[in-house]
Amino acid sequence: MKDKKKIIIPVVVAVIVIIAVVIIGITTLKKKAETNRDKEALQEYEILKKAKDALDKGVSLRNIDFSKEEKNVIKNFSFL
Repeated sequence: MKDKKKIIIPVVVAVIVIIAVVIIGITTLKKKAETNRDKEALQEYEILKKAKDALDKGVSLRNIDFSKEEKNVIKNFSFL
């Protein structure tokens, strides 16, 4: 049982960090998109929102069906 905890706890922490990064990114990009009418920021916001919605449902980022263009945008973020 202790071995499972050694594996599960770091995974849970990693997931929490990824969700926090996504939420911070969403908030920042939404403000930037709204204030500057920045199309790129708006696109990034939409992609991160899609990622957050999937993470909220327990879906791994690897299992999200991103388009080729979305994949190019999201790879600029530093997810574990």
